[in-house]
Amino acid sequence: MSGRSGRGSRALAIQASSTGVTAWKLSCLFSALILVAGCGGNSGSNPRPPKPNPTSIKLAGKLLGGQQPLKGSSVQLFSSGSGGYGIGAEALTSPVSTDENGSFSITGDYTCPSESALTYLVANGGDPGVGINNPAITLMAALGPCGSLNSNTFVIIDEVTTVASAWALTPFLGSGAQVGTSSTNLKGVANAFANVNNLVNFSSGTSPGSAAPQGSAIPVAKINTLANILASCVNSSGSGACNALFTAATAANGLAPTNTLDAALNVARNPSANIAALFQILTPSSP
Repeated sequence: MSGRSGRGSRALAIQASSTGVTAWKLSCLFSALILVAGCGGNSGSNPRPPKPNPTSIKLAGKLLGGQQPLKGSSVQLFSSGSGGYGIGAEALTSPVSTDENGSFSITGDYTCPSESALTYLVANGGDPGVGINNPAITLMAALGPCGSLNSNTFVIIDEVTTVASAWALTPFLGSGAQVGTSSTNLKGVANAFANVNNLVNFSSGTSPGSAAPQGSAIPVAKINTLANILASCVNSSGSGACNALFTAATAANGLAPTNTLDAALNVARNPSANIAALFQILTPSSP
């Protein structure tokens, strides 16, 4: 693809044909995106290794809503839990705020629980350039082993990283950005994190990932389309545009999400629900 600017043209192409969208298309998308997530099965013979000497965490990045920097957002690093699915995540750092360029930096006396602890960044709120904070924004980047983070780590967090993280981690992701698994399926969640890195490149915030095997079929246009659907809410004041997203991302007899990450998770879990309404959210100026 030609970077982030290619997302809009793909969104237009899909929007133009949205009247013929049927439930099986998004079902196929769901199957394609999760790939190997959760395929680890029981791994009781592979328990979490003992904690080595603590490793200091230093990483930096930028938070974007489409092409716009998100300023004043709260960014925090977490490690996934092992006491149950979608629960037990541990905050590894205190929140840091993004500057007017959307940039953030995490340094200090923070340590990895272990070299293999699976880490992810969560960003909440922020001003996408409309002059006020949008509390409905929650974006995510599922990075991987804590031991791989260093002073050269630079992460773009945006709607593309959020879609990739939500889909690959669906079996392990709970509301409130809680990632966790059972103590017998540590391999499964590790596979899911690895799969995120196949879907997205965190150094650029675009799909596919630099770790994607050569010749693999990564559904880039579909990932970008879903990212554009989230961007309708992210790049707003958080009122009408977000309400439209949350309504479309609510399955029958389900609870409406209240932030963009939970909206992406709802769509992943209910891939045949409200498809036409989701595609109608797309706009000609999608990022």
